[in-house]
Amino acid sequence: MKDRASYIAQRPKRADGARNYDAILRAARKAFDTSGSDASLESIAEPWRPYRTWWR
Repeated sequence: MKDRASYIAQRPKRADGARNYDAILRAARKAFDTSGSDASLESIAEPWRPYRTWWR
C-alpha cells in the first residue's frame, strides 16, 4: 500500500467530507501563502472556530 497520507488523499469521500477536505486545503494554502513556513495550525483552523464550540 502507498503511504497513508497518499491513500487518504485519494480514497473516495462523502460529499460533505470532500467539501471539508477541499476547504481545509484552501485554508492551508492561504495560510502558507501569507505566512510561509511560519503558518500555524490555528491559522488554518480559524475559519471553523465558530463551529468548534459545540464539542467543548
